[in-house]
Amino acid sequence: MPLPTETGSKKYTVAERAFETDVSEKLCRLFVSDFKDFQVLSLYSDLSKRLLAYKILQQNDGPQDVWLSAGFLETIRVDFNPVFELVPHQFSATSAEKTTFNPAYSVEYLSKPGYKHFAEGLYAHNAKRSEAVRVYLFQNDANLNILIFEGRNCVFANSFVCQSETEMLYYLLSALQVAGINQEAASIFLDYNLYTDGKTAAFLKPYFTSLQSMVPDMENPDPEIPNLTELLFPNYLLSLCA
Repeated sequence: MPLPTETGSKKYTVAERAFETDVSEKLCRLFVSDFKDFQVLSLYSDLSKRLLAYKILQQNDGPQDVWLSAGFLETIRVDFNPVFELVPHQFSATSAEKTTFNPAYSVEYLSKPGYKHFAEGLYAHNAKRSEAVRVYLFQNDANLNILIFEGRNCVFANSFVCQSETEMLYYLLSALQVAGINQEAASIFLDYNLYTDGKTAAFLKPYFTSLQSMVPDMENPDPEIPNLTELLFPNYLLSLCA
């Protein structure tokens, strides 16, 4: 069964690619993440867990993309809700099997039907990494989300209202101190919004020995599209825990 195709204008489509076109809708999951300027659609095989196709769309008020109404096995949207916290299991009201970041803690947040929190995918992604300490920074409007992993355990997870790079550095250093992490030992990873804003990476780089963008475990499928892998990263995260 071929992928659903547009019959009208593609004026809002920035990029699209199908690595395999003859796929069964019922054997695919669609992941959707919304950025300020773009909507990213990623289609993953439920069997092989591989990326089958993607679309990068401009945010607009026009008709929704045909993929969003197709008969895929499941459509999951990325939840960037900045209101979440690390809670001991004995006090947690959420399902530990979905939110376990540490033998003793869960990440709690207000879940919505059809959504999964980006932080859920970080646990699966982090389990594949070699760096001893990994610090993830996500920016959502004025909210800065900081998650710190030491080995496979999440030792810090919180959100702060942040208006400048100076405030960001203050919260980041404070989070490291609370987690008992040496600044020189931390590898810093920035999300798409922070990495591409042209200021954050340059400001933070002198303070840390390792600073880079968040990208999936894949080569850029279209090198001519700037920051494509950063845009695909949130959907990739959720594909790991679907």
